[in-house]
Amino acid sequence: PGQELMWTEDMFRQLEEGKVLTLADSDHVLVEFLPTTPWSVIYRAAREFSMSPWRMILAHVERYHVLREDGRIEELIHDGAKIQINYSSVGGSWYSKTTRWCRKQLEEQNVHFLSTDMHDPLHRSPDTEAAEKWMQKHLEPEYIRMLVHGSAREILEEKRRKKLKSDKGTR
Repeated sequence: PGQELMWTEDMFRQLEEGKVLTLADSDHVLVEFLPTTPWSVIYRAAREFSMSPWRMILAHVERYHVLREDGRIEELIHDGAKIQINYSSVGGSWYSKTTRWCRKQLEEQNVHFLSTDMHDPLHRSPDTEAAEKWMQKHLEPEYIRMLVHGSAREILEEKRRKKLKSDKGTR
């Protein structure tokens, strides 16, 4: 279980009170912003996460045009944020600025997670084929494995370690 959370100033309170879900009961939080959110707000949120017990996965980075300025994605990663983009943005047309930008982020290995952003099968089907074809041609197989399986597996492993630790504490 988990959910994508729209950033609010009281997100940490909601997390502490268990009112919202992290991903797989881990310390990873999938955070979304409005596309018009200024850089200063996204950066401040990343800094606040870096000083909290939670880790931010920034959802749909291709939607935030303020992140396209040189160095901003790297700055967020440096502060501990993980980056997620949608398959559909990678598999789009070469003529699309968004697709070219997403592919560049992948080539520079600035992406940690890929997502279908499927809310339901009728309106957003999980079409990954075009992105997968492009990645097979342009990315190292080990990086593709990390994107498709490895990062998610790390979150699930963290949940397992957390459970083992809590089980030892109750003995």
